[in-house]
Amino acid sequence: MADESSMTCRAIIEIAGYPKEHVTSIMGKVVGQVKGTGQVKTTAHRTFPAKLVKQENVKEMYSTFTEFDLEVGDISYLADFAFSFMPSSIEILDGKDTFTSAEFNGIINDLLARLHNYDMVVKNLQAEKLLLQRALKKEKESTESKPEAKES
Repeated sequence: MADESSMTCRAIIEIAGYPKEHVTSIMGKVVGQVKGTGQVKTTAHRTFPAKLVKQENVKEMYSTFTEFDLEVGDISYLADFAFSFMPSSIEILDGKDTFTSAEFNGIINDLLARLHNYDMVVKNLQAEKLLLQRALKKEKESTESKPEAKES
């Protein structure tokens, strides 16, 4: 470990989609972005080959994941990494046992801000869906109420 205040972590980032080549390409870009992050040092990473995932009602989907060994300066950098890359798993392997209330407050407030943003997006999408449904219903009703044109 680099210094007493840093933490050693393992994180797993997964990607799913199709076609297989696209999933593999995107994972390569994500690995590059993680390695380029200044606040998190990647000490090792291992990417597993994309495999076909069988799911009901899904014609074709591939999934891959990369396991990263990371060194992080403090818990706020780890939280920033989590928010930025949305890993499916983070495990703190070694590091300081506690963090300050200010660090915890910052993490919780960042989490709340992100959740509020997602909540706003979902509410906007629900409103748009409702407006589209109303417009579709109105269009359907106006089409059904029009008398059919007679041929001459």
